[in-house]
Amino acid sequence: MKLKTIKLKDLCEVFDDGNWIESKDQSVDGIRLIQTGNIKNGVFANREDKSRYISEKTFKKLNCKEILAGDILVSRLPEPVGRSCIIPKLAKKAITAVDCTIIRPKKICLTEYLNYYMQSPQYFLDVKKKVSGATRQRISRKNLGEILIPIPEISEQKLFIKKIKTIFADIDSNISIKKKNYEELNSLKISILKKMFKDGQKIKLGDLYEITSSKRVFKSEWKENGVPFYRAREIVKLAKKENFKNPIYISQKMYDLYSKKYGSPKEGDILITGVGTLGITYLVKKDDRFYFKDGNIIWLKKKQSNINSAYIEFIFKSPFVKAQITNSIGATVGTLTIQKAKELLIPYPSPDTQNEIMKKINNIFISLNNYEDNLKKIINNYYALKNNLIKYFLIDKSV
Repeated sequence: MKLKTIKLKDLCEVFDDGNWIESKDQSVDGIRLIQTGNIKNGVFANREDKSRYISEKTFKKLNCKEILAGDILVSRLPEPVGRSCIIPKLAKKAITAVDCTIIRPKKICLTEYLNYYMQSPQYFLDVKKKVSGATRQRISRKNLGEILIPIPEISEQKLFIKKIKTIFADIDSNISIKKKNYEELNSLKISILKKMFKDGQKIKLGDLYEITSSKRVFKSEWKENGVPFYRAREIVKLAKKENFKNPIYISQKMYDLYSKKYGSPKEGDILITGVGTLGITYLVKKDDRFYFKDGNIIWLKKKQSNINSAYIEFIFKSPFVKAQITNSIGATVGTLTIQKAKELLIPYPSPDTQNEIMKKINNIFISLNNYEDNLKKIINNYYALKNNLIKYFLIDKSV
């Protein structure tokens, strides 16, 4: 029997966007601002250490909308566009950002049911058809509201929730075990790196490299095709060897102009993220051809041809360097500047010792990285299984 479908906006008592909150509106405490980063696929990520707030006075002045425990929040930005979560009971009164949509379902639709459906492959396929934006895809609240939701009777919704919760509990238990294995693996890697880079001569990074950044490229100059233009988030994906579809490009003409005037990344150069996840490094390969965002990415160019950039790039994974980066930013905005990068102390033994260290590391880390890749695949397969189970119970069995 085919389920009736209802537009998302028609399922809701409340279907509204959050508030436009600028940096100047924020305060050190008060009413909590829930952002897109708090919304994972089906799950609320608390991230209290990164919380932002506004005062009660600002709340009233801007006529903000309060979000309540049990509301569904939908992120209209990637990744992925349209992901949702249910707001738990929070310690403080809360609002949300303008890029989030607040959903409070009517009595014909249970909140948990809707949140589960919004994790299904069919839902994300429908969202994908309605996204817009050349550089950063998003879905408007209007288009989100047009998404069709299959709605069974309340008794069937309750039965579905009960089944899914039971199955998901077992899957989540297995995911937790694999994530713990993953954490233990990373701890082992850190322990190895601590021993390898514990002693020896130290040298400032600025003595080894010319440290700079790119020249500014304005958003108005971004294109939908051409030469790839990377931000910090793309550098992180490159460093992790993730496959991704680059959303931003610059024209060949602009690339040629900037390469001639300011240079472009060459084999052996190192790029370091200066915002977001700090200190992630990417060693530029021979066939790489791209430009990158100024300020957000630090560019290391070798001062001497005999510098082993593979060794330096690996050094940035060591606790010794990571601790320096953490200490250098202190309690201010988390940014690694060019000047701070120049002052970083790098363990720098003789070239022969560097080669010996790299040989040992490569031998050990090949096995560890293979195990890490397998853990990632298993975890991703569990998440895929959850999505397919939702599809099976909600869509396949209803047709």
